[in-house]
Amino acid sequence: HSLRPATIQLLWKADQPHSEGDWFIDGRDLGQVTVVAQITSIQVQATNTVYMMEDGTGQMEARHWIDADSAQDSERWGTIAENSYARVTGNLKKFGNKRYINSTNIRSCTDPHELYFHLAEVLTVDLILTKGMAGSAVVQAGASAYTTQARTTTSQFVGLPDLQRKIMEFLSEQPQQSNSEGVHVSAIVRGVSSGGGANMDATKIRHVNPPINIRIVLNFNTAKPSTLLWMTVGFARFYFRIYTQLHHSRSRLHDY
Repeated sequence: HSLRPATIQLLWKADQPHSEGDWFIDGRDLGQVTVVAQITSIQVQATNTVYMMEDGTGQMEARHWIDADSAQDSERWGTIAENSYARVTGNLKKFGNKRYINSTNIRSCTDPHELYFHLAEVLTVDLILTKGMAGSAVVQAGASAYTTQARTTTSQFVGLPDLQRKIMEFLSEQPQQSNSEGVHVSAIVRGVSSGGGANMDATKIRHVNPPINIRIVLNFNTAKPSTLLWMTVGFARFYFRIYTQLHHSRSRLHDY
């Protein structure tokens, strides 16, 4: 088993064929999970500490069992406070009709970007596992690797509008830049126009996608999880689209 990012709602949808059996999401074996959520309450008990989590999709308890070395345990986990955000890692468990995370690690989130990254990662991993990487092709019996590779390359950006597809194809053919300047827009205009398309100016290129340099200012510790969640969904879908376009030929996600 390996680690899968998840929302609380996703964990409530998980199936367990029988008690003491493995958990499954969409027919896939679920190993350890990691959740980023707001801690709404903390109950310190004799043998464990119960953290109530809420991430905008649902609520669930996380139980962290107290080690014999209570001083070391307090030093590692004592910084978690109510109404703060934390990352919880562990295994999904069930006692009676109650589900909870048996936490092996819990820590405070000090960077507000961690929540956005987590939600984007949840969407990305879930879509890859259920629908596959963009442009992936199923190898048929008797088909050569060269044929499969050629078919994958030609269909890489097939789902994009015509202009966006030409831009992405041009950028994918450029050598990796050694600096952060990227490809100048005038070079993109020349490359797209020389590819057999109609002449166009830089204005059309610049307005293909909305600007990315958007800044959102929020009070991370007091904002409601549901507010942060739904603000993130649009960004996560956009970043997943970019991720699948740029990385489908470089990596494959397996054993999630």
